[in-house]
Amino acid sequence: GFMDQIGLYAGGLFGAATFTVTHTQWFNAVEAEMYASSMFFTALVVWMALRWSANHDKPYAERWLVLIAYLFGIGIGVHLLNLLALFFVALIIYFKKQKFTILSFAAMGGIAIAAFLLVYPFTIIKLPDVADNISEMTYGLIGPFTYMFAILAAIVYGIYYTQKKKMRLANLVMIGYAMIIIGYSSYALVIIRSQAAPPIDENDPSTVEAFVSYLSRDQYGQSPLLMGSTFDNQTGNIDRSAETLFPRRHSSQPQHLDYYSNFDSDWEYFWSYQVNHMYLRYFNWNFIGREADIQDTGWYSGFTDTRYSENPANSGYLYLPFLFGLFGLLFHFRNDWRRALAVLALFILTGLAIIFYLNQTPYEPRERDYAYVGSFFAYSIWIGLGATGIIELLQQYIGRNTAAAYGTLGLMFLIVPAWMAYENWPSHDRSENYVARDYAYNLL
Repeated sequence: GFMDQIGLYAGGLFGAATFTVTHTQWFNAVEAEMYASSMFFTALVVWMALRWSANHDKPYAERWLVLIAYLFGIGIGVHLLNLLALFFVALIIYFKKQKFTILSFAAMGGIAIAAFLLVYPFTIIKLPDVADNISEMTYGLIGPFTYMFAILAAIVYGIYYTQKKKMRLANLVMIGYAMIIIGYSSYALVIIRSQAAPPIDENDPSTVEAFVSYLSRDQYGQSPLLMGSTFDNQTGNIDRSAETLFPRRHSSQPQHLDYYSNFDSDWEYFWSYQVNHMYLRYFNWNFIGREADIQDTGWYSGFTDTRYSENPANSGYLYLPFLFGLFGLLFHFRNDWRRALAVLALFILTGLAIIFYLNQTPYEPRERDYAYVGSFFAYSIWIGLGATGIIELLQQYIGRNTAAAYGTLGLMFLIVPAWMAYENWPSHDRSENYVARDYAYNLL
């Protein structure tokens, strides 16, 4: 009925409005970086997966999945973060098409991981790398272009063959992969522009070899994930003689070693610095409040005294967005645990999983909250569902009273998105801020 529609649409609008004015999303949106466009692709993929799930039994519904594959391909050209939404899509498809059993769930997980690895690193790094190796082995006779055409021909033949033999699923997979390759081809721009030798040509990826190094992110170095050498508290150095499980304190830079000595174990460093300081603090900035825009300052709810009360970025949301999200999470799991699990996967993979993968060293040059925006986006979905849940609760207790529903909605919009916009405005308003413009002008 009409009341359900109010709860439904208002919840969506509420979550979106809240996410728009969160600190991280707002900062990304006004910065000349790729995180805003990357977030756009992620949101689009999530929306399209839900569109597919609403129409999955209708003819031609697969076109949504083909489009999602294309968006993954083209999104890679913006940032790899977008690819993490693949697990969300996999869960949505699985719960629509399969009955939940431990075995089928494990199989789905395996397929999703295989699909992820097929795109990254196989397609993105291995395919160009093989092109480079073939070129070297044949003394340039078989160039990268011949090799690329061979791959394209194989894909086209695969699509033709599966279509002819009426192998529906295999055909869908082949078309999806072709779409990823088409999207990924936007990367050709990097080689083409680099060969023109522009004044700023970082890493100079004008040859296949340099391009592969650029794709592999060689310049950033490698950090160990599951096994490696770690800091020894007794010697105050990295112990190269032994391999430990889950090495977190791996850098041998003097100032890093100095910092590592404050922790008794890798485990303590992981929880205290990597999880708490470099993720939960940012999470709280967005949904509880932020103390100041000075590097390494903490979160702030608005209930306590702070010496940063004059700082323009001092903003407290009184825990409200956080509580709405928590209520939305419980409401979601109670009403539709399958989709709630998909959102949870998105939340964890774009948050804690990145923390685990990056294995960050101390003394980061700037605050890194922008990298976890996908996680804050997933939490904002629950904030929206929290609003929907409150409207539904209202209906149970006072019946279908439209005036009460609109009144509650108005109040909710005032205390969360409107209040956050008001609190964040002083530190995010870029009018009268000519630093970027003057810097560019001076440079030119």
